Amino acid sequence: MVVAVLALLAAPVVTPGQDAHYRLDNGLEVILRHDRRTPLVAVRLRVHAGSVDDPRDRSGLAHVVEHVAHEGSAHVDRNRREGLEYALSAHANNAETGFYATEYYYTAPAQATEHVLWIEADRLGFVRGQHGAPTLAGVRRIVLNERRQRAEQDPLARLEIQALTALFPTGHPYHGAIIGSADDLAAATIADVDAFLDRWVHPGNATLVLVGDLPAETPGWIERQFGGLPAQPRPPARTVPPVRRATELRVTAERAVGAAPAVLMAWPSPALDGDGDATADVLAEALERGGYVRLARAEGPPEAAEFQATQRSLPNQSVFFVRVIGRVGGDPGRLVAEVDRVLARVAEGALAEPAVRRARLRIAREHRSVQQDLQDRAALLAAEAAAGKPLGGAQDVAEWMAVTPAEVARFAREVLRPEGRVAVLAEGEG
Repeated sequence: MVVAVLALLAAPVVTPGQDAHYRLDNGLEVILRHDRRTPLVAVRLRVHAGSVDDPRDRSGLAHVVEHVAHEGSAHVDRNRREGLEYALSAHANNAETGFYATEYYYTAPAQATEHVLWIEADRLGFVRGQHGAPTLAGVRRIVLNERRQRAEQDPLARLEIQALTALFPTGHPYHGAIIGSADDLAAATIADVDAFLDRWVHPGNATLVLVGDLPAETPGWIERQFGGLPAQPRPPARTVPPVRRATELRVTAERAVGAAPAVLMAWPSPALDGDGDATADVLAEALERGGYVRLARAEGPPEAAEFQATQRSLPNQSVFFVRVIGRVGGDPGRLVAEVDRVLARVAEGALAEPAVRRARLRIAREHRSVQQDLQDRAALLAAEAAAGKPLGGAQDVAEWMAVTPAEVARFAREVLRPEGRVAVLAEGEG
């Protein structure tokens, strides 16, 4: 098979069997990647609208819209879609809403590609005006139940929501939970849903990615199913103002995580692909895979029984999380003190080249491993396109591999300062 990556074109000229990246005349961005290892195709439709685009006093609306779209569209109601999924053996039909995007995805046999494209085209163009208050009432019950399970009954999720609520002020798009508040969900109307669909859900604000054993007819099917949808300019992105803290804020957790104490810390950190974003990834990996325990042991048995660090990379501004769970009978205040001692040592250069090199290599290896899954690769391609990056992951790997111990120490000194964070402290139940 001859593979040639086409430049992003305004008027597509796509040869069957080629990888491609182009736009339809109505603005829909299309990415095609061939992979013949299995007779499957991953289809991913990314709409560039998420919780940051929720109107004021309507938090969670983007997620509600995701569920409404799952209830069916003008030509493919839910019953018909589910019947087709069964007949075509299409699986992994699901959707997810994040801060900046809502994504719908299928993995299906290659011979089902045209039918899946038809379903997704109808979802992109023909949901608005198809549902009324009864559908919204059913969706609201589902979303509120999800909120109870994910945001209220999961103690670790509650810590994160408390941290984000404290770190970002009311009205900031990162404040609270993506799933929204119960009051805002109750206040949402079908008019709110249709207005959101009209503003955000259209070809000019979407990316379609297909990865797998693509039939030769795929470009023609995409043009046939999506090309007739009306063009609409992509709306301007919502402003997400950066946040900085000058004093530490400690918050008492609303409930215990378990028998042992726990602490979740959150810092505003460099934006996706900004200076320091790759460094944060490497630091988190180095600490989580043994670096924290080794540095904590220098002063005796560690207070922490479990340690986790994550850079949640987002446009405009990211969040660096540290979560520690102690031992039964322990004190969350001592956990905070231990984290501070470890980070102070990191800021002094305690993570030397061997530890940083191992972290770089692990991240690069995991990045390559993830791409072995068709749907994960489709998600990566969609995210790269949204960020304006070269497709394929080479830029990310190069940035990780360039991180030095000096940059790791500088990140700890300049970003992971105690006065720059919010810390949520949970006492143990024991």
